[in-house]
Amino acid sequence: MSGFHNDSMGGGSSSTVWSAAGSALANSTLAAVLAGFMINGIILLLSYAKLRAEYVQAVALLFAAFIALGIDAFLFGLVTGENTGVFNGVTTCRRAWTEAMFGAGLLGIGAVAIVVGFTVLFSVYFCAAPHDGNDREWHASMQMLQKFCLLMRGTVAAAVIGLLYVTSRAYLITVFDGNVPIIGTLFLYGYVIAGGSAILVITGASLSKKPGNPVLRWLRAETRWKFLGAMRWAIGSMMVYTMLATLMAAAASAVSAHYWNPAYTGTRVIFGVTVAWVSVASLLPLMLLLFRTVPGLVTPLPEGEEPTAFTWRAIFRFWERNPAGPGGSAAGNGGRPHEYLRN
Repeated sequence: MSGFHNDSMGGGSSSTVWSAAGSALANSTLAAVLAGFMINGIILLLSYAKLRAEYVQAVALLFAAFIALGIDAFLFGLVTGENTGVFNGVTTCRRAWTEAMFGAGLLGIGAVAIVVGFTVLFSVYFCAAPHDGNDREWHASMQMLQKFCLLMRGTVAAAVIGLLYVTSRAYLITVFDGNVPIIGTLFLYGYVIAGGSAILVITGASLSKKPGNPVLRWLRAETRWKFLGAMRWAIGSMMVYTMLATLMAAAASAVSAHYWNPAYTGTRVIFGVTVAWVSVASLLPLMLLLFRTVPGLVTPLPEGEEPTAFTWRAIFRFWERNPAGPGGSAAGNGGRPHEYLRN
């Protein structure tokens, strides 16, 4: 599978110049090194004597990135163990490429999470740090750092989308022996156009100086409570994507190499699911990491009003105390369930 080959996949060769198995060792090392940096960041945060809520949020994001990158290093290590040579007319080349695809998606998500994590760390440290000198110079420097962080978030996200497109295209060329179905080509074009457009809109709105920008108001959290809610969604989506990608990679590696050569109908379905998952499904945690998770560097976010938590236990407690229903007054609350729905 290494090098440039024009043979059919049945011969154990790849139809592309780039080799997923050949690059897996480098990608595994990169993911492991980045995961190590996450551990260093967590230790640094835990060493502070006086912790605030922002520190906990940063630790949670860095820990989620550590888990994703640590598992990603293992997945790429799994690819390096695949022997892509031909034995009795059977090769694991297609299976190795499929495993590498899941690893590529996790590496992209982890890269964006690192950038977001550093932005949160900057907000935690600089907003509370005392400073000497000219206040105007400090304010201008903070504006410069904020614009740079916003630009880097969009740049890294655009790079991830572009690299996942290139990887998905090479994957389809390889597993279909150079004859990519038209639906696969159209799917990838639609993915890169939609994802790239969303990143451009997000980055452009974030860097805009126009007051009252509606896109910017929609992208950024207005209060610290809403920022915390956005972080919950981002971290939760990362963990769900990481766990499902790991299970799918494990399922693909469990399929015998005999079913990959030639590719049976069920195996071709795996090809489509793999590309759709790595490209489209990864957009959800990617966008949630960019959406409303921009902390206030120049102007710290106000605390705002604590959101109402609608839990089943709180709803049951409300109806128990107010049997007359939302419009009644048996509990003396005038039918206002939010009085009982706060944690």
